[in-house]
Amino acid sequence: MKLQSAWFWLTAWLAIGIICICVDPAIRPFLKQWGQARPIHIVAMYWQEIGALTGIVLFLAAGGVLAWRDRGRTLVRFGIGLAGAGMAAQIFKHVIGRVRPNDLNDASMFVGPNNPFTRYPLPLDSMPSGHTTAAFAMAVMLTWRWPRLRWLWYLLAVGVAVSRVMLDWHFPSDVLIGAWLGVMVSRGMIKFWSRGTKDRAAQVSDRRESLSGDRS
Repeated sequence: MKLQSAWFWLTAWLAIGIICICVDPAIRPFLKQWGQARPIHIVAMYWQEIGALTGIVLFLAAGGVLAWRDRGRTLVRFGIGLAGAGMAAQIFKHVIGRVRPNDLNDASMFVGPNNPFTRYPLPLDSMPSGHTTAAFAMAVMLTWRWPRLRWLWYLLAVGVAVSRVMLDWHFPSDVLIGAWLGVMVSRGMIKFWSRGTKDRAAQVSDRRESLSGDRS
């Protein structure tokens, strides 16, 4: 995907998430009702774990599979990428300060910047969804290493986002913004790593040409 095209779709994605804030209270009751159906609720309970500890452990294990081939670089990058996305999500959560939907009655409340170390009457960490941010960050990085399975990685990530809404832990806009944030952070890191790899390859090539010229 060309850079300009990628930025266009990411900007459009963010705009849709922001627009969705206006309709969150209207569509939330319907999604909540679907999520209360026992089969859907059970599936959602397990699927959401892909964006939590279970999924993170499996994700880092996937990086460990490649550790012996690249001296652990992929494992380290996976860890850094996921940590960066998680930190970004936490910063956004406490700058935005949105109350979770299961603490409100079909309403949407934004409090604004708040102290993460202060205990408030209501949790102010609804936007963005941390599970969704992590899931999409992992999907992008797994696609970077195993592009042929991109459909699987993004299917799992979308399932996490849907699960968080069905379980009434987040509004739809929370998961849209979370997915956008996860993609932005992970793509930025991959671009940085790829540039560094190209620079090192160019240096090695120049060094070989220099040595070849000295020998001749």
